[in-house]
Order: sequence, then structure tokens, then C-alpha cells
Amino acid sequence: MGQQPNELTPDAGPWHRWGYELRQFREARLLSQQALARRALIDRSHLGRFERAERPVPKHAAITLDDILDAAGALVRGWDSAEREAPRIALSRCPEPGQRLMGPVHGAMGPAPRRPWP
Repeated sequence: MGQQPNELTPDAGPWHRWGYELRQFREARLLSQQALARRALIDRSHLGRFERAERPVPKHAAITLDDILDAAGALVRGWDSAEREAPRIALSRCPEPGQRLMGPVHGAMGPAPRRPWP
């Protein structure tokens, strides 16, 4: 039995709406994330993060997913719209001034913070 999917929040912003639409197309085709990820040659965890708007979606991934899901360009148009409305950097939690951008949204954790010597 698969994991219970997280509830999506399409009204939270354009990338959340795109992720919601991706899930709707995937579920309409009766595909699991794993099955779609295999077909699209995308890591399953990335696909889940795309759906939850936790990871930037490369345009080539949107094109591939649109093609596999036979979405007739809807996912590509949605990607274009989301890119215009909110750049992909907006997927992350907005950092405080002076705070480093780190975490899965940006793909690297960066160097460990330096600790002052006692």
C-alpha cells in the first residue's frame, strides 16, 4: 500500500497551482509518482517535490511530463505562467536579509557554518 499523499495547496501561489495540475494529470492517467518518474527519467523524490512546490521545476521536465501525461501543452503553459508570475526562487521560504539560500530547493546545502572557537 502506498503512502498517503500530502494535501496540495493550489491557491498558495503559481508553483503550487502547477504542482496541483501535475498531480491531477498524473492521477487521471492512474500513474503513481514512481511510474511517472520512471517514464520521465526523473527521480521520484523530485517529482513529489514538484507536486508540492518544494523544488524548482526545470522547463525541460515540464515539457517531458506534459508529453508523457498527454496534457496537450497544459503543463508547459502552466509552467510559463508560473514563471512569469513568480520566479522559481519563490519556491523556497524567503530568506531573511543576510541569510544564505540553502536546502533542497537550491540543490546544495553549502558549507557548514563556522563555529566560533571557545
